[in-house]
Amino acid sequence: MPSLLPYAAPDYVYIDRLELAEYHLAHIEDGATVGFDIEADHRGLGPRRSRTAKKELLQQQIQSLGTFVIDWNRVSICVVQIATTSEVFVIHLRRMQALPKQLVRICTSNQIVKVGVGIYGDGQRLWDSFRINLNRALSLGHYARLVYPDSLQTGCPFGTEAGLAAIVEITLGKSLSKELQTSNWGATILSSQQLAYAAIDSHATMSAYMTLQKTVARANLIVDEDWYTCNSSSTEVELGVARRSHGYHGALGGPRMAHFAVSLPSRLLASVASVL
Repeated sequence: MPSLLPYAAPDYVYIDRLELAEYHLAHIEDGATVGFDIEADHRGLGPRRSRTAKKELLQQQIQSLGTFVIDWNRVSICVVQIATTSEVFVIHLRRMQALPKQLVRICTSNQIVKVGVGIYGDGQRLWDSFRINLNRALSLGHYARLVYPDSLQTGCPFGTEAGLAAIVEITLGKSLSKELQTSNWGATILSSQQLAYAAIDSHATMSAYMTLQKTVARANLIVDEDWYTCNSSSTEVELGVARRSHGYHGALGGPRMAHFAVSLPSRLLASVASVL
C-alpha cells in the first residue's frame, strides 16, 4: 500500500495581540461552523488543584471580589485554533495574557457550531481556566465513527472517540503527524513548526467534517446532530436515541463534560455502513 501524502500546512493568521483577536474573530458570525482545537501545557503551573480546591478558591474569590478572577499563572490553555471555511486563526493566549471578548462570544454561542476531536475535554479546560462554557460542541470523533463504524475504533464503545489522524486518513487520504502534540506550548515564542502544527489541526478538523457531511448527503441519510453534539453548560448531556452519559461537573455546577458510553441502534449503524 503506497504511503499517504502528509497533510499540508494551510495559510493561517497568527494572533498574539488582543486587538487583532477582537478584529479577526468578529468576522465569524452566527450560523457558522468552525474547526476548534486547543493546545494546553501544564508544565510550570504547579500541582493540579483538586475539584474541592477549585471550588473553595472560586468561593473565596466571589466572596472577596464578587467575581471569578483569571489566574494566568495557572491557566493551562496556551493556544486556541479556529478554522472557518476560508481562514485559520492561531490565537496565542499564553503570550497575549488576555481573553478576547470575541473568543468568549464564539465559545458560548449556540448559533456557532464548534467541531473538534476531544472537544469535550477542551470545554472542561475552558471552564477550569476562564469559567466560560463551550456551547454547541460537536464531536468529530463520534460523528466519524457513526459514518465509518467498521473502520474507526472497532470493538470499542461509542464513547471512545476516533483520533484526528485516523479520521483524516479515512476521509481525506492524508497522513497527519502528532509528534508536536506534547511539545512546549507554554513557551512565549512558538516555533514555526508548532504554529504550522496548530494550524493544520483545526484546518484538518474542518476539512474532515465537511467531507463527512458530503458523504452523508450522498448516501441520503438522516443523521441527528444531537447524537454527537452537546453544550458544556448543560446539566445533563443528551444524545438523541441514547441518553446515557458519564461525565463530571466542574466546580460550583460547571460543565458536565462527557465521556460517553453510547450504543446507537445496530440497524442504524448497519444502514450507514451499507451505503458507503
